[in-house]
Amino acid sequence: MALVEHFTLYTARICPYAQRAEIALAEAGAKFTRYEIDLQNKPVWYAPEVNPASKVPAIAYGGPEVPPDQPSPKSVKIPESLVLLDFFADLYPESGLLPKDPVLRAKARLFIDAVSTKLVPGWGGFVQRGENVDALYAGLEAIQGLLPSDATFAVGNTYTIADAAAAPFLARIEVLLKNDIGAYAKGEGKAAYEVYQSKRFSKLRNYFDSVKARDSFKTTFDELSGALLTSLLVASTAIAVPFDELELQAVLSDLDLDFAGYSAVFGNVAQEFKTVVKGAKKLAGDVEQTIERFFKDGSVRDFVKQHGITYELLQSPLFKDYQMRVTEPTLCDPGVKQLSGYLDITDGKHLFFWFFESRTAPEDAPLILWLNGGPGCSSSTGLLFELGPCSIANEGRNVTYNPHSWNSNANIIFLDQPVNVGFSYSDDGSSVNTSPVAGVDVYAFLQLFLARYPKYAKAPFHLAAESYGGTYVPNFANVIHKKNKELEFSGNSDVTKINLESVMIGNGITDPYIQDASIPTFACDGPYPIYDDPDGPECTSLRGKVPTCQRLIDSCYKYSSRLTCVPAALYCNSQLYGPIQQSGKNPYDVRRTCDPAKDTTLCYREMGWIETWMSNNQKALGASPSVTFESCNMQINQAFLLQGDGMHNSALLLTELVNDGIRLLIYAGNADYMCNFIGNEAWLTAFDSQFHDEFSVAETLPWVTSASSKLAGSVRSAGSTSTSAGNVTFVTVFEAGHMVPYDQPEAALDLLTKWISGIPLSDVKQN
Repeated sequence: MALVEHFTLYTARICPYAQRAEIALAEAGAKFTRYEIDLQNKPVWYAPEVNPASKVPAIAYGGPEVPPDQPSPKSVKIPESLVLLDFFADLYPESGLLPKDPVLRAKARLFIDAVSTKLVPGWGGFVQRGENVDALYAGLEAIQGLLPSDATFAVGNTYTIADAAAAPFLARIEVLLKNDIGAYAKGEGKAAYEVYQSKRFSKLRNYFDSVKARDSFKTTFDELSGALLTSLLVASTAIAVPFDELELQAVLSDLDLDFAGYSAVFGNVAQEFKTVVKGAKKLAGDVEQTIERFFKDGSVRDFVKQHGITYELLQSPLFKDYQMRVTEPTLCDPGVKQLSGYLDITDGKHLFFWFFESRTAPEDAPLILWLNGGPGCSSSTGLLFELGPCSIANEGRNVTYNPHSWNSNANIIFLDQPVNVGFSYSDDGSSVNTSPVAGVDVYAFLQLFLARYPKYAKAPFHLAAESYGGTYVPNFANVIHKKNKELEFSGNSDVTKINLESVMIGNGITDPYIQDASIPTFACDGPYPIYDDPDGPECTSLRGKVPTCQRLIDSCYKYSSRLTCVPAALYCNSQLYGPIQQSGKNPYDVRRTCDPAKDTTLCYREMGWIETWMSNNQKALGASPSVTFESCNMQINQAFLLQGDGMHNSALLLTELVNDGIRLLIYAGNADYMCNFIGNEAWLTAFDSQFHDEFSVAETLPWVTSASSKLAGSVRSAGSTSTSAGNVTFVTVFEAGHMVPYDQPEAALDLLTKWISGIPLSDVKQN
């Protein structure tokens, strides 16, 4: 046998044609490189360099071994699933994928022809276009009629490419019909499934049961995720069919999901899923933004008046895709310099920001960018509810001075991002729907801000966020770090280097595989257990959901695509986070109760107060009068959900940063259910960096505030812990929920001050 050359398979887990190739390779025991193609967001290089038809599967065979996303022109590109099945059979003759007997080879190809000309068209006509079901039945009968009566597989007792050709479509037919998903009228799918389950197709079902039992099938198809993927595909992109709340409820019920929990977690709004998808689709257009090289020289200052508001305008021919409009408000903390306004982007996006100088020595203070999570929540909620210079009060009629503001010792920017969050807006309503794309705009904002105000560019820069910020921040910090490295390599001194000193995440979601698994422990055995009996039915049920949740997340980690990550979000959030939504407790602080009718869907009445105050002061802040301020935009939340953005392992993006000396602080209040402290400590313990071993054995030490000597929490650190706050540090904040600065303002400021000053958090030395 000739030596098989190295090759890369370009595939997509959702695609039945691609599954054909993966099944055949599994049967052959082949060694190859697998590269997942996101069918909703194909790489720009894929069509010109691999398959001009822009379809999967395809392989790049031979040539030099190169990264899959840099295919060599010396490799042979081979597309089309049936061509590949023949190719693999020739490449691995010992696998038996094609029989040696010419008659059996002919029968295999005849069977494949029936699949292609009868089964697949019948499936597509009924499911995708709502045509008469008879064509599907005819397709099923055509291949059933070719099955031998005295053998296990399509042409005998040996598995061949004929079986690999049929299996993916038979699998999807079962899933679709069983769950009544398709372009046909409601109920027709289930009716067809009953026919499929009847004696009429018993021979075909027995055959397919043998096919499904093969490891090659089990490892390439997951019925649970397949059903969820297909339901989302039908609902949002592939098939123009009404898909309302009742239909979603039926699908989720068949999959042992809870619609009420799903609805409560994803948006906390009683909308039809059809409406949510429609709104999310409008926002979910792929946005590609190229960052140009930024320079400090040649800028032109000018002023412009819009909507009765006068802005200083920063423009430059070297910043051709961006401009900045700035006002100087005197609200909230009149004693310090303030800036607010917009970063304008040429494609009609406008990011709102509000900046406060430090109350103490602003010329020497570090710079912090603060981001709230959601996704879709305004950073003004963090400003007015948690850590800003003033706090919302009196049902939104006024604000009060916050003595524990984070601008006590730092210059701080509050940025509303992504577009259409808070006072940010887009001219046509479009937005972004993934953290990597959002990070491009954040980097652009920082470049323009620091170019206009270079004195802040010299200061140490800290990127801080909470909640979904645990996903945002690794992505944004990764962009900054890579751009900084490019500057070092190029030696270009005109471009602003952002002095990224540390990353700070409070009660974040960063590694959902580990964090979601901690929910039963927190809910049943944590410091504030939700259920009285840790061995009761509620706790037993929660623990039983974890394996499926982790299996779906693992699929997202391995095959990064919205079509693998969204099912993980649907299942894990509904099954593990849904129960708290129905318990009457505040999921952000389980010590409190929550009545959505009185406390808002976010369980804090102050969120509504903030909307009142921000709207009343819109013009004074330089915010566009056409924008209606919302504390949290749930359409943005849904747009990110339908990309599966929050199910990625964002911790992986932090390894290079930490190894290059950028410090990492993870802190968490011990009463938060949504991003609990147990899960946060667990993912940081597993975090891969040069400090992993040291952190794994680090002692848990007491943390006492400097101002009042109050025991505020506990701390674990690795890296220079005797002389600084550490390189990798985890802090548990006692008696605090999701929003630590709200519940423990003195402790939060103490934590910040020590962290940015490099002061050890605990006076007790590690052994």
